[in-house]
Amino acid sequence: MPDVTITIPDEKLERVVNALIGLYPIPLIDDLENEGEKIPEFAENQWAKQCVINFLKRSVARYEQREAKDAIVYNEDGTIVS
Repeated sequence: MPDVTITIPDEKLERVVNALIGLYPIPLIDDLENEGEKIPEFAENQWAKQCVINFLKRSVARYEQREAKDAIVYNEDGTIVS
């Protein structure tokens, strides 16, 4: 399987991670060690990567749905009822 690699220079990584977390906050899950407390489900860099993956998945799904919708051909059949 081919790989797609995105390179973000070290000096720009913090900006990218902050932007993704700012737009898409890290989901919180229950802290099993402290009842009633919440903890981040992902580390910051892991979440930034997951945001990019989610974006790509949503984009492919949107495109394929649009293509499927455009492929639907409907012709009214006036002979069904007379």
